Amino acid sequence: MKDSLFDLTGKVAVVTGGNGGIGLGCAIGLANAGADIAVWGRNKDKNLAAVAQLEAVGARVKGIHVDVTDRAAIDVATAQTVEALGGIDILIANAGINVRKRPEEFTSAEWHQVMDGNITSVFECAQAIYPEMKKRGGGKIVTCLTRVRRRKRRGRATFKKFGECVGSGQYSGKFNFARVDKNRYDAKSPS
Repeated sequence: MKDSLFDLTGKVAVVTGGNGGIGLGCAIGLANAGADIAVWGRNKDKNLAAVAQLEAVGARVKGIHVDVTDRAAIDVATAQTVEALGGIDILIANAGINVRKRPEEFTSAEWHQVMDGNITSVFECAQAIYPEMKKRGGGKIVTCLTRVRRRKRRGRATFKKFGECVGSGQYSGKFNFARVDKNRYDAKSPS
């Protein structure tokens, strides 16, 4: 089904964590607008199910097994996406994790796991994909933030801060990159 609000025919979107939840919803919306979709995710079975669901709406889709906390894997996934779909125009940086503990109970390893999954992965995906967008004359990077960052929930204070870090780092990137190539960078959070 083609979305009548805008046309993304000929555009290629990478959706990290695109095999379920908000990521899959974004992928379906982009596919309905005509975009080709690369679903990046760690769970191969969920990737296959998402690919089948997206193909059912008529999208050209590539499912790629990738852990976005591994820079080498991100680089391989970027190359696989370009090879399969012809380029990259859109990045929906949606993948993320949460450790459901009070902040004072986090181990150092858990802290780094969450930072790598929620902050570093956004930077490294954008950095890897950026040259491909530039080759196509520009692109769009959207970071998905959590609603939790707007409300305090017991045991999730650190996640609130992660959302603020992604948001502030994202807008910082907007200032630096937009002057060079007129790409657009947005941080989105459910209302």
